[in-house]
Amino acid sequence: PEAERRWEKRRVKWIFGFVDTDGVGGLPANKVKTLWRELNINTVEGQEVLSRFLKEVREGRRAGGGRQIGASRAIHLSDFRRMLHSVEEVHARAVFASVTSGGHLAERGDAGDEVISVESLRRLLADVQRVVPPPSSDQVRRFLAMLAPPLISRSRCLTPMGLAQLLCSPSNALIDPAKRPVFQDMTLPLAAYFIEASHNTYLEGNQLSSRSSVMRYVEVLRSGCRSVEVDVWDGSDGEPVVKHGYAVTTEVLFEDVIEAIADHAFIASEYPVIISIEQHCSALQRIKQGEILVKVLGRRLLKPPWDDVKNDIDVDAMELVSPWSARGQFLVKSERGCCERCRNALPAYDRCIALPTMKLSKREKSELQGCAFEEESASSDPPRHAGHVSSMSANKVLKLRQAAGEEPIRMWNSKYLSRTYPEGTMIASGNMDPLPLWLCGVQMVALNYQTPDRALLLNEGLFRSYNGGCGYVLKSPELLGAPASAAGLCARRGAKTLCLRICCGHRLPRPEGREVDAPDMLAGSWTPPFGADMTSPLVVVGLEPGGQVSQTRPVMHDGYHPIFNHEVDFAISPAPLHILTFEVRDATTAQLVARRALSLDAVREGFRWLPLRRTLGNTVPHGGLLVYAEFRP
Repeated sequence: PEAERRWEKRRVKWIFGFVDTDGVGGLPANKVKTLWRELNINTVEGQEVLSRFLKEVREGRRAGGGRQIGASRAIHLSDFRRMLHSVEEVHARAVFASVTSGGHLAERGDAGDEVISVESLRRLLADVQRVVPPPSSDQVRRFLAMLAPPLISRSRCLTPMGLAQLLCSPSNALIDPAKRPVFQDMTLPLAAYFIEASHNTYLEGNQLSSRSSVMRYVEVLRSGCRSVEVDVWDGSDGEPVVKHGYAVTTEVLFEDVIEAIADHAFIASEYPVIISIEQHCSALQRIKQGEILVKVLGRRLLKPPWDDVKNDIDVDAMELVSPWSARGQFLVKSERGCCERCRNALPAYDRCIALPTMKLSKREKSELQGCAFEEESASSDPPRHAGHVSSMSANKVLKLRQAAGEEPIRMWNSKYLSRTYPEGTMIASGNMDPLPLWLCGVQMVALNYQTPDRALLLNEGLFRSYNGGCGYVLKSPELLGAPASAAGLCARRGAKTLCLRICCGHRLPRPEGREVDAPDMLAGSWTPPFGADMTSPLVVVGLEPGGQVSQTRPVMHDGYHPIFNHEVDFAISPAPLHILTFEVRDATTAQLVARRALSLDAVREGFRWLPLRRTLGNTVPHGGLLVYAEFRP
C-alpha cells in the first residue's frame, strides 16, 4: 500500500503540473475537466466529485464564519488529491460488491459502513481464494494489525479500500506464483521443450521495403526469446550481410549482428540461444562467417564433434543437449557448407554448427503416413540424429498433419527437433496460428515479433509468464509419448469447465494510437494525450484451442474504474495445451487498449488481479482487471 501511495502521489503531481501550463499552482474549476480526461476518468462523474468538493468547502467556510467562495476558487494539487480519493472509493466499492455479493461476508462497522471482519476475511482466504494452508484467525488478525486507516476501520476490520488494495495487487496475481519462476525439469533433450523462436528477427516491418536493424535482436533477446534468425547474403568487400533477399530492405553486417547477440543473449534467460542461419552465401563468405562466430562467441559457441578422417561432423558422436547442460552457450542451426567447385565440406564453417539442418526424407514422410517404402532407396538416406533440425513452412507441416495424422507427428517431434516459419507470401510480416503447430509437438514455431498480432499474444501466453519466462517450456506428457489424458493439462484437477467472471478494471489506458510519449514518466509508461476522449473499454476473453470467445458490455467513457460483472463458462477440451487470452478494446474505435495471455495451467482460483500489457509488451502501470476464476468438474 505504501508503494502504491507513493507512485500515485508522483503520478498525480506530474499530470497536475502538465495541465497547469501557467505554473501558478492552481487551476480554475472549468480546467479541472481536463484533469479528469487525462486520467481517463468519466468527466460527468468527475464534475460531480468537483461539485461536492466545492460544496463541502463552502459549507465548511460558512460553519466557520469565513468568507464565501465563488466559482472562481482555484483548485490546488492537495484539493485534487482529495477529489481523486473520492474516485478511488468508487473503485473500492465496486471491488467490495463483487466479492461480497451473495457470500454474506460484509458486516456493519461501528460507523455504520460495510466492512469485512476477521472471521469473514479468514473464510474468504480459505474458501474462495483457496489459500494453502488455510490461515487461522490469529494470522488474519496479525495481518490486519499491520494496516492503517483508511485500509482498516476503528474496529480493526477490513474496509472496502483495504479489500481493493489487497486484491488488486501483484501479490494476488491470477498467474500462480509457483509457476512464474523456472520450476520445470531442464535436463531433458531439447526436443522435449517448446522453444521461443523469432522469424526474420532483423526486420522492423514488412518483408519488402522495411529497415533491417541490429536493435531488433537486442529487443527480442531481452524479451526472453531463445531462437533468432539470421538471413546471410554475400556482401561487398568480402563481408557477409544480413538482409531479406530479393527485396529492397536495408542490410546490416553479419558481424554486428553476432556481436549484438553475444552482448544481450543471456540478460533475460541463462538458457541456450539458438542462432538459426538461413544461408545464401558463397563458400568464401561462409568461411568468413565461421571465423566471425569463433572470434565473437569464443568458448560460448557449442561446437559439434568432428571426424578428422571424413573432415565432417561426426554424427555418431553427437550428444544430446539439454537446456541445463548448454546454459550460457550458443547453438548454431544451419545447413552444412559446401564448396561450389569441389563440392567438399567447409570445415571452418561446419565446425560451428551444433544443430545441422536436415530435411525430411521421402522415407521419413512415408513412415509418418504409414506407407511402405523401398529399402533400396532408403539405404542412401543419411542417418538422423536428435541434434538434426527439420525446417519447413507452417503450411507444409499442416499438410503433413492432414496426411499422416497428429499423433505420428507428435511422436516424431518427441525425438527430433523441428522449426516452422510463416509462408513467404506474408509480405506484411504477419503470423500464422501457432497453436496447431504446438499441438503437433513442433519445438520452434518462429513468429514475426515486429507484428504484435493475436499469434504473438498466444506466444506470450505460453512463454512470457510461465517457467520463469526463460524461453523453454517443457511439453506435456501427451506430447512426449505418454497416453493421452481425458482433459489435457487440467485433467490433473479433474476440471472440465473454467468459470470466469470479469469483475472490473482499474486505470486502463487509451489505445496506443492516441498516446504520446513523455520524457520523464516517473514510474510508468502511460501518458494520455490532451484533448483525447476517454476510453470506452470492453473485454474480450477467449480460450484456445477451440476458439471460445466471450465479450463484456462496453463501459462508455470510463477507463479508470469500469465495472463489467461479466460471467462466462469455458469448456476445457482434451487438448494438451490451453491458452487463456484477455484483450481490452475501445468500444468507440475498436482499437486495442491492452491485453494479456497465460497458460491455463498457471491460473489460480478465486478473485485475482490480472496486470495488463500494451501490444508492444510494456506493462500498464498499476492497471489491470479483477477476475474471478474457478475450475469445475
